[in-house]
Amino acid sequence: MIDFLNRDVFTPHPELLVFPVVAFGFLIGRIRYRAIALGAVTGCLVAGLVLARSSRSRSTGR
Repeated sequence: MIDFLNRDVFTPHPELLVFPVVAFGFLIGRIRYRAIALGAVTGCLVAGLVLARSSRSRSTGR
């Protein structure tokens, strides 16, 4: 399923990755450890880095 999304959806239209990045970023941002929370901005940055890395590694074959 992930290969289908990467090959047929995200490779021809990479701007669609914005929506999953924001969704996962808000979820990551809600994680709390004691009194420390990442926040939505940090969560979106982390999610963007992770999704960009996984998307690029599958599309280039590395």
